[in-house]
Amino acid sequence: MRRTRYRAQWVLPVSAPPIREGALLVDDDGRIAAVGPDQAVPRPEDAQQVDLGNAALLPGLVNVHAHPELSALRNLLEDLSFFDWINTLRRVKARAPLDDAALLTSALWQLAEAYAAGITTIAATEDSAATFDALLETGGRGVVYREVFGPDPAQCAAAMRGLRERVESMRARETGLVRVGISPHAPYTVSDDL
Repeated sequence: MRRTRYRAQWVLPVSAPPIREGALLVDDDGRIAAVGPDQAVPRPEDAQQVDLGNAALLPGLVNVHAHPELSALRNLLEDLSFFDWINTLRRVKARAPLDDAALLTSALWQLAEAYAAGITTIAATEDSAATFDALLETGGRGVVYREVFGPDPAQCAAAMRGLRERVESMRARETGLVRVGISPHAPYTVSDDL
């Protein structure tokens, strides 16, 4: 990454009050090297200069509950109660299951929208590895939680075996920016054993 100096009407640092007419300098490793009023931040000759104009420069936002692989189903699941939402989702997925390529396209689409809105980190709970793959492909940051279901205690062993296999295959591809986690779906969809 090339050293870059950004200037904006407003800079909103994490640990200090907002700075009007602020700037920040990012080093070759992509780390913030300096932040402050425009006149106080160094202007290295070899640094790329980016003037964001009448904008606010702030830390990336975090979406802590996302389902990017489902974005292809947009407008099919809107304005429903949770019960109706989950039943409609099951019916739609059973009638027209999305293949891996469609799930990846769906996740990439949602990530593009997230990035455009200033979201830089995603916590996604998913049935597939599509969002994990999309984060790797786009250089994004996030944790993809693999869901596990099983209200019947007799399903526990099989559910755990399947979960372990899915998580291990993803764990082998984790990076410093993209990780895998696990998530029981909900108290009413998993047994006590699970």
